[in-house]
Amino acid sequence: MTEKYEYKAPTEREERAREAAKALSRFVNDMGHDPDAFADEVARDHRTLQSQTVSLMLKVLYRIAENDTDLRNEVAVAKAKKVVEALGPYGPAVPFI
Repeated sequence: MTEKYEYKAPTEREERAREAAKALSRFVNDMGHDPDAFADEVARDHRTLQSQTVSLMLKVLYRIAENDTDLRNEVAVAKAKKVVEALGPYGPAVPFI
């Protein structure tokens, strides 16, 4: 018996997340991107937003740590695994204050 797949349209939040991820991918795909300028902008943001950005980046690292590897992402996955290991029971969450 085959299961029927039912399409579920993305929610508005899922669509916003997809667009933000695509924008970040476009930024890093430009060989002339400036990671220091990006980091400086995030570091100058509102402090609550800094915390939420760090939480988001940690969640990304947790997902990347679960990825399969090949030569293109081998070092990224290894570094992500080190971060996950270092955080131990604390996990990726950062309090929203």
